[in-house]
Amino acid sequence: MTKERFFEVLKEILKNSRLSDRQIAKLLDCSQPTITRTRKRLEEQGYIKSYTIVPNFAKMGYQILAFTFFRMKSYPSAEETEEIVQHASEWVGSRNNVIFAADGQGLRGKDVVILSFHKTIPSMLISCELLP
Repeated sequence: MTKERFFEVLKEILKNSRLSDRQIAKLLDCSQPTITRTRKRLEEQGYIKSYTIVPNFAKMGYQILAFTFFRMKSYPSAEETEEIVQHASEWVGSRNNVIFAADGQGLRGKDVVILSFHKTIPSMLISCELLP
């Protein structure tokens, strides 16, 4: 199987990980055993770490996906930063609507991003009260 075809299989699995190897084979016009071998290679080589679901957040009542960026690494002391990181970790862990939080380098000096779902704009504003 060519590298191009290898990634076509991965792309189909990304679109819908519930597709059977037979269904993928039909979509890509190749044999089911070829897809089974390719899926196994994708897993063994670490291209596929796990299979998961993508919930229908609108059906759950969430209307807004918020990307919140802020700066955290500019605090004067390591102790203060550690305290804020601990507080932020607890805050993120207590929110069911937060689906992702990470630090790094980013948008105009901001070094933290949080992705969250909200039912309404007022609920989004209330839940964004992170730091004192």
